[in-house]
Amino acid sequence: MKLTGELLFIGAGVAVLALSAGASAQAFKVPARAVLEIEQSADDGSVYDYRGGDYPRGIRNNNPGNIEAGRDSWAGAAGDDGRYLIFSDIRYGVRAMARILASYNKRGIDTVAEIISTWAPGDDGNDVNSYIYSVSARSGLTPLAEIEKSDYPALIEAMIYHENGKQPLTMDTIKTGVSWA
Repeated sequence: MKLTGELLFIGAGVAVLALSAGASAQAFKVPARAVLEIEQSADDGSVYDYRGGDYPRGIRNNNPGNIEAGRDSWAGAAGDDGRYLIFSDIRYGVRAMARILASYNKRGIDTVAEIISTWAPGDDGNDVNSYIYSVSARSGLTPLAEIEKSDYPALIEAMIYHENGKQPLTMDTIKTGVSWA
């Protein structure tokens, strides 16, 4: 059976899906490998760890922005896969995205178009115009809008979707990662 709709929550062997506009949310049991694995942690009681799931590489690596490994040390980094960083918790991956956006802002890179052109340059084989359009359409931020920190959750949510072809994170998870930056 194939179900479509808006994913509201995924975790602990259950996915909650709104099947259509106005329909009530329904909970379905799903295979453990297809859902977010929640473990206990000392900081706030939970770790959002997607490693090993049936997700795109960026999500499996808890690195939804597909940040390449390099010389920088990142909070929550747990290694790399040969090219991209792996984080112990997806919120650390979101935190890293927010910190990179803040560093761009300090350098005057502060519009959607400038941010995406720097994040995923055409020289690396990226379709920059498509990426800008995708992020602008999904976030509601125009390509020439000056981005402020309050815009980071919407911008990051749209970037995660474009980078991975899906968006399994809740806005609360994204906001938590941004708050850690």
